[in-house]
Amino acid sequence: MPIVSFDRKYNLPSTAGREISIANRTANRTFDIPYMAITDVRMEEDDVVKDPLIPLLGSTFDQNPSCRLGRVSATRNAENNLVWIVTLGYSSEFPKPEEIEDDNPLNAPVKRSSNFHEVQAPLRVDLNGVQVRLTNKLAIDPPLMVRRSVRVYRFVKNYPTWNIATEDQYHDHVNSATWMGKAAGTVYCQISSEQMNRKGYDYFTVTYEFQYDPRGWQPQIYNYSTQQFNILGTDLIPILNEKLVPVKEPWPLDADGRKIPGADLLTVGPYKSEFKGYETADFNDLGLPLGV
Repeated sequence: MPIVSFDRKYNLPSTAGREISIANRTANRTFDIPYMAITDVRMEEDDVVKDPLIPLLGSTFDQNPSCRLGRVSATRNAENNLVWIVTLGYSSEFPKPEEIEDDNPLNAPVKRSSNFHEVQAPLRVDLNGVQVRLTNKLAIDPPLMVRRSVRVYRFVKNYPTWNIATEDQYHDHVNSATWMGKAAGTVYCQISSEQMNRKGYDYFTVTYEFQYDPRGWQPQIYNYSTQQFNILGTDLIPILNEKLVPVKEPWPLDADGRKIPGADLLTVGPYKSEFKGYETADFNDLGLPLGV
């Protein structure tokens, strides 16, 4: 512990005062109480006032419970770098609730942040919704690759206990329902947890990361092949060109696995199939604060 001794100095002057507001009909009592702090290592003022031995903002004054600690300052002794005079300023004007310090990490608010993660992705459809194909309407193989940013939402929350099985229910899953206004299938979740101990409190810190991609996370393919189903849909047969010769390049297929006629290629694209590559879960059940 950096501060090894913290004692009130009765031989140093204490100050007291009273502020009266006739307009607001209020009276405010103030007390500035000096203490001497001795440290075992050289410290800066910010470290001294945050030491665990220093009372927290909002603490009551033992000789006047109606006054609470509103400010703390520290002055280093000019002759000894390990000695400080710490002044505790009490006032009957209470600090605002958000200014009162709380040691308990379980009372800490959920931390929220967001950033972007860059990924490489195949460009199958351009920004105008047009299929990316050669001038002969066939697929580009390999596909064009583009860089794009994925929005990442991060939540850090403390829990008194944590069931590791909860991670299995949501980690590496995609949202099954709308979450934060994002459509189902567009948000991917990762979770990590760590057991912590601070100031005598045992707890778990859990970090949630949600990656949002409006194109969706379930794998998708556009159907191209050199073969198609026959009319009965029972056997595969070669796709023939206008000269009745088997095509050498993959040709766009419709939802039935049949060749799309060349005359329709200007208006009809290959059928897009989607597969279940990720398990799904409702992220709303996590109970995270989603408000702006």
